[in-house]
Amino acid sequence: MYYYIIKDRNTGNYYRGKGVNRWGKFYNQASIFRVLGQATESLEHVKNTRKFHNELEVDPVLVRIVITEVEELEV
Repeated sequence: MYYYIIKDRNTGNYYRGKGVNRWGKFYNQASIFRVLGQATESLEHVKNTRKFHNELEVDPVLVRIVITEVEELEV
């Protein structure tokens, strides 16, 4: 199963959603979208609203990811 995240080409930051801290430096901070349509809508939202948030240098792209379970750990 594929999932989708939004990444900034210029800085490598990941989109974390709406709010004050919209971009995160680390991969685990990304908002994960299960549906391609929802991810595409969010990408368009970021592209259309970045000028209102002083984020003119942001160049967002959609990245397809796969989340897998590697092994079970004994605790």
